[in-house]
Amino acid sequence: MEISESLPKEIEANCSAFEASLDSVMKEVEKLTQLSQDEINKLPSLEQAKLDLLSLYTMNSMAWVYNTVNGIDPKQTALKDELQRVQVSMKKVQDIEDKKKRLTVDSKAAKRIVAHEIKEYGTKKKENHFRKK
Repeated sequence: MEISESLPKEIEANCSAFEASLDSVMKEVEKLTQLSQDEINKLPSLEQAKLDLLSLYTMNSMAWVYNTVNGIDPKQTALKDELQRVQVSMKKVQDIEDKKKRLTVDSKAAKRIVAHEIKEYGTKKKENHFRKK
């Protein structure tokens, strides 16, 4: 796209930056659309969910930009609610990932350690009691 030379410099710079950003987004979207269904199906469920949410968020964001460029207030459309719904889902996926990363406690081993330490503490306490007398 050729940016008109008759535009004010500030607007021309903003348009150029917008165009560059849009080109960058389109390259990433092309990568997503080139994935075959077989490739997607081979991904783990969590990765599939992340990919679906990424696609949804990208398309809704592009619709938001489209509406804004055409003078439509996207906050007055269903896009706002849809983007919030996708963000809630993204948060759920993030929570699932965080939960997987957390360390798990082996409760049986912890009980054994505590019981051992209590026993050792009791033995040491008795030894110290006899030494004092």
